[in-house]
Amino acid sequence: MTTSKKRAQDRRSELLDCARQILLSEGARALTLRGIATAVGLKLASIQYYFPTHAALITALVEDRLEQQQAAIQRLSATTVGDARQTLDAVLRFWTLDSDDTADDSRLDVQFWALAETDGTAKHALNRYHELYVTFLAELIRSALGITRRRATARAVAIASLLEGSVLFVDLSDESAPGYHRYQDLYRSVCLLAYGEG
Repeated sequence: MTTSKKRAQDRRSELLDCARQILLSEGARALTLRGIATAVGLKLASIQYYFPTHAALITALVEDRLEQQQAAIQRLSATTVGDARQTLDAVLRFWTLDSDDTADDSRLDVQFWALAETDGTAKHALNRYHELYVTFLAELIRSALGITRRRATARAVAIASLLEGSVLFVDLSDESAPGYHRYQDLYRSVCLLAYGEG
C-alpha cells in the first residue's frame, strides 16, 4: 500500500472515530459534516473528499461497525475451529459479556436508531446490517444444532431483537452496577433462545 493511500485510510478512520464520538457525546442531531470539520480542525471540503454527503457518512459508519463486528467474530471463530457449538457460544458470550466496547456500542446503536427515524439512508444501512447479522446468527445456530434454516432464522430473529432492545435497559460501564449483572442474565436468555426448544 502506498503512503498516500495509507494516509487517506488513516484520515478516513480518524473522521469515522470523530463521528462516533460526536454521536456518543452529543447525539444523532449533532452529527454533521460541518461538526466533524470543526472537531478535527479541517475545512468542510476536506471532509467532503472522504464523505461527499451526510448519507455517505452514515453508510460508512454502519459499514465500519459491521466490519468491526465481523473481524471480532472471525477472531473468535479461529479459536473454536471445527466446533460449531463452541463458536456459537463464543459469539453469544461476545455479544453479551465479553466485548470491551459493549457499553459504547450499545449507546451507538441507540443513536443509529435515532438517525434511522429521520434519515432514509441510515434506515437502509441499519436494515442491511440487521439482515446480515440475523443471517450470520441463523447459520451459526443451524450448524451448531442441525435444525432447519427456518427454525434457526426464527431463533436468530428472537435473539437479535432481544439483544438490540436490551441496550435501552442495561449499562455495562460499571461492573459493580446492577446493569452488569443483567448482562449475565441476558447471556443466559440468548442461550435459552439459541439452544432451547420452540
